[in-house]
Amino acid sequence: MTQVIIEPLYTDSRAPTRGTDQATGWDLYAHISGRERRTTILIPRNTTTPIDVGWKIKVPWGFYMLICSRSGLAAKSIFVSNAPGVIDSDYRGPILVLLYNGGLENHWVQHNDRIAQMILCKKEEYQLCQGEVNVNETGRGAKGFGSTGR
Repeated sequence: MTQVIIEPLYTDSRAPTRGTDQATGWDLYAHISGRERRTTILIPRNTTTPIDVGWKIKVPWGFYMLICSRSGLAAKSIFVSNAPGVIDSDYRGPILVLLYNGGLENHWVQHNDRIAQMILCKKEEYQLCQGEVNVNETGRGAKGFGSTGR
């Protein structure tokens, strides 16, 4: 089994959890602290705010981690702004989640709220090769967004 190493940044960092044994993603929890010991962070509407989860991570070589929105928050128009966020295997810093509030109201994140999920993916090596792209090779060709009628 592949292991991902995580290290707490704070004594009260809440470890990522899975909702069920079959869940693919691990839930990430907001860690909100500071000198004034705030317990909430405001995300104004139409704004992106970085939220600390209180952990450093070591993704194994040959893998990468995706930081994805939680469906419960996305239903309220709160989602990972660079969805999905990517953590490469050579990164060793803290996990920060960029949450975007696309709703009509301000949104408050409280300490230990579930704010995102992380999913480990296997990296496939590939190279880019310059060449000719024949747009007539398929039935769709260069037709863009919505062109398949679905």
